[in-house]
Parts: sequence; structure tokens; C-alpha cells
Amino acid sequence: MKKGTLFIVISILLTNFQVQSADASTSITKAKSMIRSLYYGQQQASQRSLAAENSYILSHNYPGMYSTAKQCLTDLENQFGQGYGPAVPNLLTVDFDTEWRVPTGLPSNRLSGKKPKGETFVVDVNWNSGLATNHVTILNGKAYYFLWICGS
Repeated sequence: MKKGTLFIVISILLTNFQVQSADASTSITKAKSMIRSLYYGQQQASQRSLAAENSYILSHNYPGMYSTAKQCLTDLENQFGQGYGPAVPNLLTVDFDTEWRVPTGLPSNRLSGKKPKGETFVVDVNWNSGLATNHVTILNGKAYYFLWICGS
């Protein structure tokens, strides 16, 4: 095997390793696309109205985090009086986070301390309030985030 050919083969193997984890079924490339769509949908909803943004957040927050969507929406509106506003994920920071668990001590959060089902990714996100590290889980082909809005 020629030296240049060996380099190309090693490069391809390394690229595939970076894009796909051994135990994951969602590639980083696919996760980036789904994460971009998740946050873009929120941006679009926030431009329509507060109610549209709140509704979008509720339907894209990880399932089972809070007992009822109605209570979550009420808490969100009471807490902020406004939405989160546009959020822009830095897709260059997307990576697998196979050991992440929902933080403990969050009021009304039924998943505190638990590892969510699905594949979890970490991503830096620019919010109106500043930069934050967030987690997104791909579950049954849909991307969900974990926004601490309900009962907090």
C-alpha cells in the first residue's frame, strides 16, 4: 500500500469515528441538523407571539419532565412574562454526552437525577441572556431540549 493511500484510509477511518459513536445510531451530522431545526423552530415561533413560542417550547421539551403541559405553560408565563427569544446553537460544539443526567434539585421536575432515554448531545447555545451549555436528546427520531421553565 502506498504512503498516500494509507493516509487517506486512516483519514476516512478517523472521520467516521468522529461522526459516529460506536454505541450511537444518530451521527453527529444528523444530530446537528436536528438541533439546528429544533432551535430554528423556536426562533420562528418567538417571532410570531409569546403564546406560539411557549407552545413550541412545551412540545419540544423532553417528554415527562413535568406533570402537565398546562401547568408548565402557566408557570412559564408567570415566571417570565416574556419568552426566551431567539436562541442560536453553535453547531461546532455539538458532541455526544452519553453520561449526562438531568440535574437534581429542580422544582417539579420528574426526571431529576435520571439519564434520559435516547441519545443525548451537548451544545453551546447563544440565548438573549447569554451563552449557555445545553443538552438535546434525540428520542424516536425527534430532538428535545431540557428547558428549566416549569415550576422553577
